[in-house]
Amino acid sequence: MTATQQPVGVELIEVDPHTLDVGKNVRDRVDLDATPGFVASIREHGVLHPITANRREDGVLVVIDGQRRLLAARATDRDTIPVLVRSQDTADEVERALARISEQMNSNNHRTGLTTAQNAAGVAEMLDLGVPVERVSKELSVKRKTVKLLGAVGRREAARAILEEGLTIEQAAVVAKFFLMWTSHGESARGSDHPVVGWVHARADREDGRDRVLGGPGGTRW
Repeated sequence: MTATQQPVGVELIEVDPHTLDVGKNVRDRVDLDATPGFVASIREHGVLHPITANRREDGVLVVIDGQRRLLAARATDRDTIPVLVRSQDTADEVERALARISEQMNSNNHRTGLTTAQNAAGVAEMLDLGVPVERVSKELSVKRKTVKLLGAVGRREAARAILEEGLTIEQAAVVAKFFLMWTSHGESARGSDHPVVGWVHARADREDGRDRVLGGPGGTRW
């Protein structure tokens, strides 16, 4: 991929939180009710660590890192929040998207980690941009095998759903594989209650308390 390089600038400003665009985020669910202490801290002290944003062509600031802080600031009626505004260093849309996804995944995993299903969805989005497995592996500091498994799982809702039930990436990859085979033969997709999901559960139960479905005991987790 060839990118057109542009000057990079950084500006720290105070902004009304309601004027920011939350934008796309790998963390697709934010439950502020589950973290009352965090919300109370924002109400009492404000946003202590600046939100990172890019300025869109129309001037609107789009959040890259700090979705929870922004939503908490809105919920607690903060007048302004600190925002670190960065200019884009490339005009290539794929490179911009890759940088956003990579930063969001790395930042969140260094704090309150994303769920494995959310990681899988993020990896799938990267791969769907046409980014090579090797590049994704380097961006996220994970093995290429894990990238491939996460990518396969991330593209299938039923496979992501089964991760939330405590199974491993390998087990969810089996769901993705058989789900694809099932739908390719004209069967309808019905989400987490699909017969393939039941098959994986049954097989996992037979193999010593869901220890494995693929690749030996244990299993890869994010």
